Amino acid sequence: MPHYLTIYTPAVPSSGPPSPEHLAEMGKLIERMRSRDALVTMGAMTPGSFKVRLVRGDYTVNDMPKTPEQGFAILNAKDKADATQMAKEFLAVAGDGESMVHPLMAQPPQS
Repeated sequence: MPHYLTIYTPAVPSSGPPSPEHLAEMGKLIERMRSRDALVTMGAMTPGSFKVRLVRGDYTVNDMPKTPEQGFAILNAKDKADATQMAKEFLAVAGDGESMVHPLMAQPPQS
């Protein structure tokens, strides 16, 4: 099955930790996705992004501008429609915001 990287950015930054009710709903969603082998991994991105560039043998390392809080997940989906449905299910629990969904290239077969 193809993998998809999703990056969620909330419409409004959080003003503190999630409520116990919200954590419980998110826990149920995570369990549903894991039970169908759809959730590979997930987490939150913290400030401190940087990029490493190589140009004609010279490396540069630059800090990136601070971005809004974001979360990510790698999904194991049947196809684009399945990944879209999972993103919708996540947004229904997470709340207003957007999830960018990136298809990932399959790994070559191992010999």
